Amino acid sequence: MKSMISTKQSGAMLLVMMLIVVVGSMTVIVTELGQKSSIIKRDIKNTTTLTRAEEALIGWALTNSANTGELPLPDTDNDGQGNCPVVVTNSDRIGRLPWLNYPAPCSNPRSGTGMNFKDQSGETLWYAVSANLIDDGTAPVINAAMLSLTTGWLSVFDGTGALLSDRVAAVIIAPGEALPGQNRDDANSISDYLDAINSNADDQFVIDRTQENFNDRLIYITADEFLNDSVKKVVEGQGGVW
Repeated sequence: MKSMISTKQSGAMLLVMMLIVVVGSMTVIVTELGQKSSIIKRDIKNTTTLTRAEEALIGWALTNSANTGELPLPDTDNDGQGNCPVVVTNSDRIGRLPWLNYPAPCSNPRSGTGMNFKDQSGETLWYAVSANLIDDGTAPVINAAMLSLTTGWLSVFDGTGALLSDRVAAVIIAPGEALPGQNRDDANSISDYLDAINSNADDQFVIDRTQENFNDRLIYITADEFLNDSVKKVVEGQGGVW
């Protein structure tokens, strides 16, 4: 009799232990699914915002009656305005996407994109632009010949280091939440907003969704797609068809 009771108790304990394991496993699965769902929702919102910002930036360039196709210099001091120093360095070509205005001494002072685009974390989008498309003292000549330029463009790589394009006109970046070590009390420190590999002001940027501590979300505009639209608009404005 005692043997039978002991066997039943052992069986009951085994069932309880199995139930605990199953519940624990389900909790882990549900938690992981919740985290993945949150990441997916974040990425969808960021992608939507980045796409809208890209459209606004291209629209800004194509409606520049003084120099159609010229892109603005970024906002490097977080005042919403594009900044145009007398001498433009690499670090002047990366900052926030300007949205208020593009004042003097910029060529053809005018309004910005008109909207302060923010990512899912509430941060203003960042922006880097090719040296070929900004006013560095002499307004760039936007024409078909620019398509043959092989230098001066930005480069974008994937997470494995494979080159996606070395003919990039501009990149727009959603910085996401602050990572460990980032201190956003300093509103103008690039490294406190962008992942280390994207904050070097070296004209090279990375799209990497595989690393845990990498949360930049980036969209890029190739020189070819941008110039095809820009040059066509310039020529059409002169009464021709490119």
